[in-house]
Amino acid sequence: MASGEHSPGSGAARRPLHSAQAVDVASASNFRAFELLHLHLDLRAEFGPPGPGAGSRGLSGTAVLDLRCLEPEGAAELRLDSHPCLEVTAAALRRERPGSEEPPAEPVSFYTQPFSHYGQALCVSFPQPCRAAERLQVLLTYRVGEGPGVCWLAPEQTAGKKKPFVYTQGQAVLNRAFFPCFDTPAVKYKYSALIEAYVHEFKFRSILADDFLDFYLEYFPELKKKRVDIIPGFEFDRWLNTPGWPPYLPDLSPGDSLMKPAEELAQLWAAEELDMKAIEAVAISPWKTYQLVYFLDKILQKSPLPPGNVKKLGDTYPSISNARNAELRLRWGQIVLKNDHQEDFWKVKEFLHNQGKQKYTLPLYHAMMGGSEVAQTLAKETFASTASQLHSNVVNYVQQIVAPKGS
Repeated sequence: MASGEHSPGSGAARRPLHSAQAVDVASASNFRAFELLHLHLDLRAEFGPPGPGAGSRGLSGTAVLDLRCLEPEGAAELRLDSHPCLEVTAAALRRERPGSEEPPAEPVSFYTQPFSHYGQALCVSFPQPCRAAERLQVLLTYRVGEGPGVCWLAPEQTAGKKKPFVYTQGQAVLNRAFFPCFDTPAVKYKYSALIEAYVHEFKFRSILADDFLDFYLEYFPELKKKRVDIIPGFEFDRWLNTPGWPPYLPDLSPGDSLMKPAEELAQLWAAEELDMKAIEAVAISPWKTYQLVYFLDKILQKSPLPPGNVKKLGDTYPSISNARNAELRLRWGQIVLKNDHQEDFWKVKEFLHNQGKQKYTLPLYHAMMGGSEVAQTLAKETFASTASQLHSNVVNYVQQIVAPKGS
């Protein structure tokens, strides 16, 4: 519920809370200066390889914030929580004008300011200060690349092993790494989303598949107009009720042609006697990151390898063993630990000193504590020296791995 609203069915204002004046030290925003009435996100997911550069994976689109100024003297600037992984490319302002139903959005200037290791401030400047109680709309065009708020899974990391998957993680201070916002528990607001509309329509009710189809097509009229539910050979009723496999099966053979060389190469590296001629005949330099990740996953599955193979593997592919890509570093670290290749333990330690993200941290601590005595010692020493820079949730998880209760 937005600040300043009354409770449903109540004619009196809610009791003022001490928390209404509390300072949120984890937010760089001026959330006390505005009431956020509504947030609308219109984003496109781009599935590609990790890392920077053209064609890499990310979310891009717009965030539209409907606001009301709460400052008695007005406000000349909007400050939102943001993150270095979030790049705003344009900002526009739409203000109420007498007699105008839809005033035009005018470009405005914006800039960022450092705040903390988990975020930054995004400052949007108004050409003219907004008045007290004035309603305005801020439109932000942005893109999110690799960051802690958006988590990407390659097809091989999913249950079906066929399609990639993306999800967002907002708590405790990671919404700002997904969209510019007032990232504080003090602010509650409505947002536009299919799921919200679905819950509002059908909560506490049992529905049929046809009910959901009708709702879905009403929500997306452009799909209803195309009559996607009665495409010949792919009618909804046939798709839903025909026994066996769905009537449409995509051709996944291109994926097999990309992954099969990685599987075959991994098998060569698992041999007691390495066939270096066959290994060197496979050029991995043209491979995309997801192919390298798949190759390392197969190596990890076959580990521990015969003695000496991991060292030879690292020497043969320095682009992997010395990679700066987090996905590759994670898997190389797991391989090193499972094979007790102590020569490269320092790489695991270095990675954990520079990467506190849960998806990378926890697998490595599990691997260390499941490894040799030297690996377990490395886990405890690394955790002791990095705990202060980790999120409190990650600290608790790692603590349970390194020193389980009752151990």
